[in-house]
Amino acid sequence: MPTVPIRASCGSTVNPSLWLGAKAHARRKFYEARDQAPRQAGFILRQIGHLYRLEAVLRNAKAGPRLREAVRCAQSATIYRRIERTLAHLKMAGRYLPRSSMGKAIDYALGNFPLLGVYHRRWQGGDRQQPG
Repeated sequence: MPTVPIRASCGSTVNPSLWLGAKAHARRKFYEARDQAPRQAGFILRQIGHLYRLEAVLRNAKAGPRLREAVRCAQSATIYRRIERTLAHLKMAGRYLPRSSMGKAIDYALGNFPLLGVYHRRWQGGDRQQPG
């Protein structure tokens, strides 16, 4: 079955298998890094959990595409900014070697962050405004 690009929030499109795959891989890498950095990896995993819970709420509410887009733009932006700031701080601190499990998780997440954070991009153009 071919994958059809979905309209990611705030005007971009993304192949759903790429988006889901990147998020799942990032989550797995931080899960594997828990032994090395339990507090930092746990924090990132909690933030990803917040994103998954948001999707579950939308699914359970049987939200339509426009409502999903608005809620994702409004509510996930703060979470993605928090994740991005934390990852940048961890990377700049140089505490984790690139070949360590935490170093690999940080590098993977930062390298794929544009794909991971498609739902927090701002609305652009015309009279469209960011919801919320």
